[in-house]
Parts: sequence; structure tokens; C-alpha cells
Amino acid sequence: MADLDAMMLDPSLRVDLNQSAEDLKQCARSIDLGKGSLEFIREEMKR
Repeated sequence: MADLDAMMLDPSLRVDLNQSAEDLKQCARSIDLGKGSLEFIREEMKR
């Protein structure tokens, strides 16, 4: 567990973790947009 504590105390690693979280949020948004586009296309094809 000492390694984990050292990681949490290292500010540069903390920034990397925050950046990773932001990247994941961006990916999630992109996936949501993709789903929305697919739904739109499906609705258009039904017409």
C-alpha cells in the first residue's frame, strides 16, 4: 500500500489521473453522441 500512498502524494501523478478522468468523460460524451446519431439514423430509415 505504500506505493499507492506515494502515488497519491505525487502531484504530477494526481494531475495525470485527473486528465485520464477527463479523457474518459470525453469518450463517454462521444459514445453518447454516437448512440444519438444511430437512433436518429434508425428513425430516418423507418420513414
